Order: sequence, then structure tokens, then C-alpha cells
Amino acid sequence: MQPSHPLSQQCVTTILEQIAKELEAFYAYQALACHFAHPDVAMFNVAKYFYAMAAEEVDHSKKFQDYLIMRGIKPTFRDLKAFNTDKNLTLQQAFELALRFEQAVFTSVRVIHNAADESGDAHLAMFLEDVFYEDQLHAEQELNGYLTVIKRLGSGVGEFLFDRDGLTAK
Repeated sequence: MQPSHPLSQQCVTTILEQIAKELEAFYAYQALACHFAHPDVAMFNVAKYFYAMAAEEVDHSKKFQDYLIMRGIKPTFRDLKAFNTDKNLTLQQAFELALRFEQAVFTSVRVIHNAADESGDAHLAMFLEDVFYEDQLHAEQELNGYLTVIKRLGSGVGEFLFDRDGLTAK
């Protein structure tokens, strides 16, 4: 059955790329969570934060998959790159990495929006604006704030204090 308002091939391609980016971000956040949950690091609230971030990325991926299905497209998947953390990864490095992932994901969402604009697909543009724009901007703002606090506190006891007191519930 052909949908009454098919997606352009450019929109399909950019959405499929976005699904992969969301899953790659999931993979990275999951690895970061495991790193901080390990007894040698023992920053359990930071681990909990990254587990929540990982779950959010899976949810974003599913929203894009559901959108494609609603528009009559069967999602296809590609292999994901392995993501492993260095045993010496610092708290600051982890949050800088998370910020880069969020910025890359948001850039990719804007690429989809541009494709939607070029093909005159107002529904897709509204979907992106309603579902993803505010969430992505909030995530970047939150990570920037956490990075500011992490830099102020420094390593050692500062990292302990950040893990104990510095994270708001996700």
C-alpha cells in the first residue's frame, strides 16, 4: 500500500542516518555508564545519569522508526561502531564527549529538517520541531552546566562531590 503523502528519498536517507546516530549515542552512553558503574571508578550517580541518557537515545531512535513506519517506510539498520572507554577517562572528558554527541545528534536533526523543507514536507518539519528541538537544546544546556560545575570542582574530591550532589534526577 502506497502512503498518500510519501517521504522523499532524501528525507528517508537522513532519517535512517539519524536512527543510526541515535543508536550510536546509546552505545556510547551505555559504555560511559558501565565505566562509571565499575567498582574501580564507583561514581554510581554518574553511571545512573548515563544509563538514563542511553535509554533516552533508544527512545529517540524508536520515535524515528515509528515515524518512518507511519509514513509507509520500513526502517533498515546498519552496523554500529564499537564504543569502548579508556580506563583513565575523566569525568570532564566523559561529559565533553556527551556534549559532542548531543551536538552531533542535533546537527543531524537539523539536516533532516532542511531535507523536509526542501521537499515541502511540513509534517516532518513539525514532527522534528515538536518532538526533538526542545529536548536537544535542553540536553546541550544541561551538559554545558554540568561541565561548568565539573571544571569548578576539579578532580579527586570534586568528582566525588559532583557524583554525590551535582546531578539532577533524569
